[in-house]
Amino acid sequence: MDDIDRHVQLSAIRVQWSAPDRTFVASTDQYPGITYQDESSLAAMSGLVETIHHRIDAGGTGAA
Repeated sequence: MDDIDRHVQLSAIRVQWSAPDRTFVASTDQYPGITYQDESSLAAMSGLVETIHHRIDAGGTGAA
């Protein structure tokens, strides 16, 4: 698959600290059913984008 086919444009990614989980949680309004958690805020953002790519590649958008 070409990189251009995997392009996802998000208007905003929100990253918040979850004290109970002790991780950063990344989410976006464009894909409300998809979140990603990591100890690093940058890794949480990257993980969210990769998770969205995998969902799109699998044929689902995750969007409500």
